[in-house]
Amino acid sequence: QGISINNLVFRKPTIILRSDASEFGIGGYNILSGRAWRLELPVDCRLRTSLNSLEFIACVISIWIESIMNSIPDESCILSQTDSSSATGWLRKSNFSDLEDEVVQMTTARHLAYTMLSCKSCLYSQWFPGDENQVLDSLSRDFQLNNEELTHLITTFLPEQVPFGFHLCPLPEEIVSWLTLLLRNQPFKEQWSKPPTRSKLSLGQDTSSTSSQLR
Repeated sequence: QGISINNLVFRKPTIILRSDASEFGIGGYNILSGRAWRLELPVDCRLRTSLNSLEFIACVISIWIESIMNSIPDESCILSQTDSSSATGWLRKSNFSDLEDEVVQMTTARHLAYTMLSCKSCLYSQWFPGDENQVLDSLSRDFQLNNEELTHLITTFLPEQVPFGFHLCPLPEEIVSWLTLLLRNQPFKEQWSKPPTRSKLSLGQDTSSTSSQLR
């Protein structure tokens, strides 16, 4: 049937996703629908790969969730935003090998390709400063708060960064299984020995100077 011209030409995004990662967790949200997610990495999955790889994984999971929810109509234009310049580049072009030190990136890139082909849609990526979106920092770090507490914190103090109806959804089990298996199959780069760091928002620090308006 060929490839739709709508997936080849420059277009305005119809779905906008943001994601982030820390050494002990990942998270993201759809800035149009308000659907958000997060995952605290099990201790035995931490420090198995680089932070940039986790940023890349978070981008792909955000797209994967929308696909599972059947929220990506054919010929959609997806914009994935991240504060990792490496992940931004990998979303555009991945040239990893099957060597041991690139297996996480290669596996993630292959799953991204499969997902995008299944959705019959196109993908753009964009880097943006992490300080301009404290929501993501909180999603990927503040696991000391339950979903209700975190949602209240974000919608109360950062309402300009999230759409009406912002809500946290559980991560599908198939995604959790895929990620934990991928990470547990990698050797430890070093043993986890430090306490998690929390976001400025949950620590009560001023975030007003780094807030950004939704556009």
